[in-house]
Amino acid sequence: MERGEDTLEPPCCKAALVERIVVLIDKLSQCEEEPSTILPYSMAAVCILSKLKPALEPALESRLLYTALHKTFLMATGHNSQHIQGMQRISVEYLEAMLRCLLATAPSLARLQFIGQHLTLWLQLEDKRDRGTAIKITTTLLCFAVSLLPQFEDSPKVPQVGDLVVLLGLCISDPVEEISRQAKEGLSHLYKILLHQKAMETLSPAVGIT
Repeated sequence: MERGEDTLEPPCCKAALVERIVVLIDKLSQCEEEPSTILPYSMAAVCILSKLKPALEPALESRLLYTALHKTFLMATGHNSQHIQGMQRISVEYLEAMLRCLLATAPSLARLQFIGQHLTLWLQLEDKRDRGTAIKITTTLLCFAVSLLPQFEDSPKVPQVGDLVVLLGLCISDPVEEISRQAKEGLSHLYKILLHQKAMETLSPAVGIT
């Protein structure tokens, strides 16, 4: 009996699997009394698939990011039980891991901006618990991006990151102390990334001359 990977084209396999994962996540019900482990396990599967080539099409990746974020944040809406809150914390951990994997596939400032733009909506939520989760996810991603800076050398010109800068700046004034602290940390990481990118752009012409 032939194995699946021997009979299907790898590019089709990866895109098709991620497409099915997005559909599966999207169908998860917010009203379930006992949230399943489908969401975190689905994001874990994406982490594994992200290591395969080719890269996902931007449209599919954007749908994946929106759907995963949407379901993660809505999981605990209207629920106060410790079990559901615990499941959301687990989902957040898997979400952070998925974002790191997606960034690591082709680390660049442009890619960081692409992923980051999907987080801006959640930084503006009214619920302080959700805002805290959003700023934690954002800061964790920026911290990871700093660790990848040596691989950012082939990045294109600095993309527009103004929205993220503004939102992090606003979060510094958040009445919740932990959110404010995380926002300051996030801005510090972003500043390091932008400085590195600027330095690389300055060095590039000099390298060309020599």
